[in-house]
Amino acid sequence: MAAGWNRLSLRMNFSWTLAGNVVFAGCQWVTLMVLAKLGSAALLGRFVLGLAVVAPVFILTDMDLGTVQATDAKHSCDFSDYLGLRIITTIIGFLAVVIISLSLGYDRDRMLVIIGVALAKGFECISTIYYALFQQNERMNHIAQSMMIRGPLSTLSMAAGVYLADSLVIGAFAWAASWAAVMLVYDRRLGTVLVKTVSQERSSEEGVARPVAATRPNWNLAKLMPLAWMALPLGLVMMLSSLKTQVPRYFVEHYMGEHELGIFAGLSYAMVAGTTVLNALGWAAVPRLAHYYAEGLINKYKVLLAKLIGVAVLLGVGGWAVALVAGKPLLTLVYRPEFAEYQREFVWLMIVAVIVYLSFIFGCGMSAA
Repeated sequence: MAAGWNRLSLRMNFSWTLAGNVVFAGCQWVTLMVLAKLGSAALLGRFVLGLAVVAPVFILTDMDLGTVQATDAKHSCDFSDYLGLRIITTIIGFLAVVIISLSLGYDRDRMLVIIGVALAKGFECISTIYYALFQQNERMNHIAQSMMIRGPLSTLSMAAGVYLADSLVIGAFAWAASWAAVMLVYDRRLGTVLVKTVSQERSSEEGVARPVAATRPNWNLAKLMPLAWMALPLGLVMMLSSLKTQVPRYFVEHYMGEHELGIFAGLSYAMVAGTTVLNALGWAAVPRLAHYYAEGLINKYKVLLAKLIGVAVLLGVGGWAVALVAGKPLLTLVYRPEFAEYQREFVWLMIVAVIVYLSFIFGCGMSAA
C-alpha cells in the first residue's frame, strides 16, 4: 500500500482507538455535566429523551453497516455501495424520527431538540461509513483523530448554545453542526484519498488495469438491495440491544418526568468508562477476528475472544467496587449533590454494567464471524 497507508499493528490500532474513544466518551460525559450544572437535571432529562427517541431508529436504519463493511474481507461490495446505502437509510431514519415525534404529541421545544439530535446522529451515521473504511484497512488512527476533533467541538458547541443563548434547542443544533463539519472536512476528505489509494494498490498487486474506485455514493438499487437485505438482521439485533438502554428511559420519563430521567441518565452514563475501553478493543479486534474466522483459524479466534471477555469482566467488577465505595462523593463532584442521594441505584446499575460489557464482547465475536 502507498506510503502513509500501511496497516498498523493490533497494539497500535488498540492504542489509537482507546485514545479516541476516551476523548470522545469523556467529552460526551462532559456534555451531560454541562447540562446538569448550567441547567438542571430536568434539562439533562430533556436532552436524554431526545437521544432515547432518536437512537433506536437510527441504529435500526444504520443496520450495523459499518461492521459489514469493515469485515468484508473479500471486498464483495465497493465503498460507493456502502456510502449510497448509508445515505438512503439515514434519510429514512430522519423522516421516521420526525413521524414518531409528531405521533407522540411532543411540544415545540421537545420536537426541536429531537430534530437537532436526529441531525447530529445522521451526520454521525455517514461518518461511520468512512470509519469502517479506515477500520477495514486497519488504520484506526484516523478514526481516533476524527473522534478527538468531534468530541471537544461538540461539547463546546452544546455549552455555547446553552450558556450564551440559554436554549437547549440552539445547543442541540450547534451540536449537530459541529458533527456535520467534522464529517465533511475530515472524514470525507481522508476517506476519498484512501479509497483511491487502495484501489490503485489492488490494481498493481493483481497486475490488471482497473478504473479508480468510485468515491461518490452508488444509487443502483439492484446492487444496494441485496446488501441491505444482508445487513438488516444485524440492524434488528443492534436495535434490540439499544432498546435495553432506552426502554427504561421511556418508562422513567413517562411515569416520573424529565427531572428523574436526568438523574437516571447521569447515573447510568458511568458505565461508559468501561464501554469506552471495550469499544476500543472491539473495533481494533473485529478485523483480526474476521480474518481468523474466514481463514479457518478457529483456535486463534477463540483465544482472542477469551482475552476480550476477561477484560470485560475485570472492568465490570472494578466499576461496581468504585460505585460501592466512593459513589456519593463521585456523583456530587461530577453532577450535583442531588445525584448523590441515589447511590444505591448507582451500585445496581454498575452490576448491570457487567452483563452489558459481556454482551458487547459476544456481539463483536458474532459480527466478525
